[in-house]
Amino acid sequence: MQQTLFFRIMAEIFKGWIDQFLKIFVDEVNIHGSDWSDHLDHLRLVFERLRFVNLKLNLSKCCFGAMEIIFMIHVVNQQGTRLDPIKVHVVSKFPTHMKVTNVQAFLGLIL
Repeated sequence: MQQTLFFRIMAEIFKGWIDQFLKIFVDEVNIHGSDWSDHLDHLRLVFERLRFVNLKLNLSKCCFGAMEIIFMIHVVNQQGTRLDPIKVHVVSKFPTHMKVTNVQAFLGLIL
């Protein structure tokens, strides 16, 4: 399945929930809540919706109940979402004069 197709399907399935308690990026879905009870309610809603549309999770790629996660270039926790300082440091130190292979490596780092 193409990445853009995955995103469009997920955006349609979870319409109204994106940016409220759910984030989608490429092939990742992040579900969050302001407290544990809120998080469990959101998980229940997402699981029910996935069951309704007959989609299944790959449990080996899932992480449940984490207090903090790295989601692409962001650190997500109870305080909110911020840029991952490690990624920011790596990008800021990347050389400015680059060959094609360096540009490809840089794009792989940031995308």
